[in-house]
Amino acid sequence: ARAIQQAANNRSGRLALKSLVKVIAISEFISNALLLTPDLCAELLSQDDVLKRRALPNLKTLVRDCLRTSNNIPELMIALRLIRRREMTRIGWRDLAGFASLDEVMTNLSFLADETIRVALIMAHNVVSKEYGHPIGAQTKRELTLVVLGLGKLGGNELNFSSDVDLIFAYAESGVPNGSKSISNQEYF
Repeated sequence: ARAIQQAANNRSGRLALKSLVKVIAISEFISNALLLTPDLCAELLSQDDVLKRRALPNLKTLVRDCLRTSNNIPELMIALRLIRRREMTRIGWRDLAGFASLDEVMTNLSFLADETIRVALIMAHNVVSKEYGHPIGAQTKRELTLVVLGLGKLGGNELNFSSDVDLIFAYAESGVPNGSKSISNQEYF
């Protein structure tokens, strides 16, 4: 209530509050997100996030912070869901209120998905490598990484709110990880 009262005291805050009624009426997702996360509306209003375009490096930092603050996969999943809810609400609000261009919306949604996949991949690699070591190529004897390719709308930075994400997973060569347990690189990845 305090953030809403503060927002009502300035021109930009009033503009954001005025748009909120329209946004809630149009979007069941945003209505539910604001109900499920009571502090979210106040946070978005107090930081002027609804009116400002988010710089992609800042969005990247926001998602990557989940990795630093999570000790395991379940914690990371919770953190990523919260970031997703917050950012999807922010992006959707900006879109429905007419504060963002279509290009901005698609770019932000694509970047959010891409960074979320990247962070999840890093955590998965960290967890699996503790048990199995690092995957080593049979021919090159070099450490391998998994490459995740975003296809379709994600690959073209054209995700919208109803887009699914199509991915291809690839790695360079067969071999075995350098840990004490014997599995193939295919099983590792």
